[in-house]
Amino acid sequence: MKITDVKIRVLVGIDEHPGGMIYDNKKVQRVAPTDIHPEYHKKKGHISVTHVPQPDGTFKITHYFLIIETDDNIEGVVGPISNPMPPLYIDTYLKPILLGQDPWDADRLWDIMYRSCINGRKGENMQAISYVDCALWDIRCKAANLPLYKMLGGKVQKQIRAYANTAGYPQDLESVREAGKDLTAKGFTAIKWGIAYGPAQGEEGLKKTVEIFRTLREAVGEDVSIMLDAWSSWDVRYTLRIAQRLKELNVCLIEEPVMPDLTDSYAYLNEHCCIPISGGEHEYTRWGYKSLLDKDACALYQPDPAWSGGISECRRIIDLISAYDRLASIHNSLPGVGTHMSCIYPTSVVPIEEYLMLVGEASQYFLKHPVRPENGYFTPLEVPGIGMDIDETKVDESCYMSE
Repeated sequence: MKITDVKIRVLVGIDEHPGGMIYDNKKVQRVAPTDIHPEYHKKKGHISVTHVPQPDGTFKITHYFLIIETDDNIEGVVGPISNPMPPLYIDTYLKPILLGQDPWDADRLWDIMYRSCINGRKGENMQAISYVDCALWDIRCKAANLPLYKMLGGKVQKQIRAYANTAGYPQDLESVREAGKDLTAKGFTAIKWGIAYGPAQGEEGLKKTVEIFRTLREAVGEDVSIMLDAWSSWDVRYTLRIAQRLKELNVCLIEEPVMPDLTDSYAYLNEHCCIPISGGEHEYTRWGYKSLLDKDACALYQPDPAWSGGISECRRIIDLISAYDRLASIHNSLPGVGTHMSCIYPTSVVPIEEYLMLVGEASQYFLKHPVRPENGYFTPLEVPGIGMDIDETKVDESCYMSE
C-alpha cells in the first residue's frame, strides 16, 4: 500500500442546536496565561475562531480535517484540527515527505517527520506530526478491519471512568450550583472546574475562587471528585496560598498552576502543595515527559494524542509514565482516540479520562461516530479505524486547503 495524496479538507456547517455552547467572553470568564499581570492585554469577544455565533442564535462551524489517501482506496481521516497552523505545516511540509510511502511503516515515518522537524520539536509543528500519525493509524486499522484498541493490543478496561471538564461554563454561583447538580445527575463522579481568577485579582479573586468551589462541593456532595484547572495562569506562591484554603473542600487536583516550562516549580509544588498537581497537556514527546518525570513534577500526567506526538508517541509516553509508577490521564482533544488509548491500560496507570462538555460536543459536530460518556463512563467504538469519519449530511460547504 502506498500514500497517494495528503489533503486538508475544510468543512463548514451550521449548528442549529448549539446545546448551551458558550463562546462569548462577556458571559464567560476564564483565567488565561496572560492574566498573570493586570496590564497584559486580554482578547475580548468570542473565544473560538471555529465556532462563530450567528444573529439567529445558531453557530457557523468551520473545521479542518486531514485526509490521507492510498492506492488501496483506504483513507485515513482525523479531525477536527484545533487551529489553522498544523494544517498549513502538513500541506506544505509533511505532504512531500509522505507521498509514495507505505502507511504501515509507522515508526519509520514518525522518525522521518520528527527528524525533519528539528526546529519544531514542540508546539504546532509537533501537533501536525501528531495528526498525521493518527491518520496513519486510521489507515492501518481500516486495512485490518479492526478498531484502534484492538490494534493497540486489546482492552484492559471495558469502560473507563470519565470526568466532566466545564471549560466555557459561567462562573456565577447559581450557574455553578446548577452545573454541579446537572453533571452528577448525568452520572459523572468527577468534575473539573476552570477558574476565573488569579494573582492579578489579589485577595478578592482568591476569595471568589473559594466561594465557587464551596458552592460546587455543596452541589455535588462529598462523594464526587472535584478538580481545579488553572491553565498556567498562577505562580508558586499563589498556588500554595489557595491550596491551603481549598484543602477543606477536598479538592483532589490542581491542573497546570504555572507555565509548562517551569518544571522546577512543578516539582516544588508536587512535593510541598497540600493538593496534588497535574500537568503535561502542553508537553511534547517522550523526551519532554522524561524531563518532567525525572523531576517528579506531577502526580498525574496528561499527554494528548493530537498534540504530544500522535497515537504512536502518546503510547510511548504512557508506557514511560508507568515505568516511573505514576498516573496518566489523556488530555482529550479527540475523545474517540482518547477512549481507545485509555482502555488499553489498567486503572493503576490510566484511572480516568477527560470529557470537555462544551468543546467535546462542538469538536465532534461533523463526526459520523461521536464518542460521549454514558452514566459517567466511556466505552470505545467498535467500528474499524480511529472513529473520525465525516458525516456528510452535516456538511454545508467543503473545499481543500490547496485549492
